[in-house]
Amino acid sequence: MRKTKFLFSAMLAIALCGLTACSSDDAFETSHQSESNSSEEQTRSGAEAGTISVTYKDITYKDIPTTLDGKGNVKFLNENFSTWFAEMEATKPELCIYLVSDKEIILYDNVEQCLDEKHIIQCEEKGTRAFVDDETQHLGEVTLFDDTHYNDRHYTFYVIGASDTYYMNNLSDWEYTSFDDKSSSLEMTNKMNSAGTVTINNYTYNCSQITLVFIGYANIGYGGSTIVSTADASTVTSHFCLPRFNDKMSSFKLFFGLKTMYPPTI
Repeated sequence: MRKTKFLFSAMLAIALCGLTACSSDDAFETSHQSESNSSEEQTRSGAEAGTISVTYKDITYKDIPTTLDGKGNVKFLNENFSTWFAEMEATKPELCIYLVSDKEIILYDNVEQCLDEKHIIQCEEKGTRAFVDDETQHLGEVTLFDDTHYNDRHYTFYVIGASDTYYMNNLSDWEYTSFDDKSSSLEMTNKMNSAGTVTINNYTYNCSQITLVFIGYANIGYGGSTIVSTADASTVTSHFCLPRFNDKMSSFKLFFGLKTMYPPTI
């Protein structure tokens, strides 16, 4: 069995040799992403085409050609890479997709590993839960859209302060309407002043140390595979599509995280 897996891995590595691989850099910059892909080359079917770089375990495969099918799903046009990614999805039920930008994602075995390697600790105070509908006083928000490119039906969810959270356990059992397996794009805003400070559990931090974190789960009750996006202070982060996660989201968590040089203990 080991010999078979070794031969498969070797053949896959050779097949992917045309893709540029390089060491991953943990540093990244979140910013408002424009819909730059909309002007890129179109496929014969009229679906949007572009490229994306994918990193897993410090290896980055750059500029993988992709297209969006008629339902907004991302397809890899490199057959060998598509096979490899499909095997990852099949063998890693908690696979986490971290959205760096519309053109770059990082894969982790699970969301805990993602937060650990990004050195993000949730700021939630024990016992604090805020389900916020008031738009007037809040520090963070996320808007989920039914279609790609921020189109069609959409809903915005809010967190008031750094220690508050918005947890949606089941998008099919929401009081307003069912939004289960519907989300195809998102936009999140961190309204903290990047030059200001915030107090959490009687400790004062620079707002530049706080990032807004969104985790979408494939299953109700916060289970299954995940997709993660973050927004630093004074920043809007948007993703015109959710690569490999289109129409999959069934629950989510929205909260602020403290960025620290010391990874959290899991």
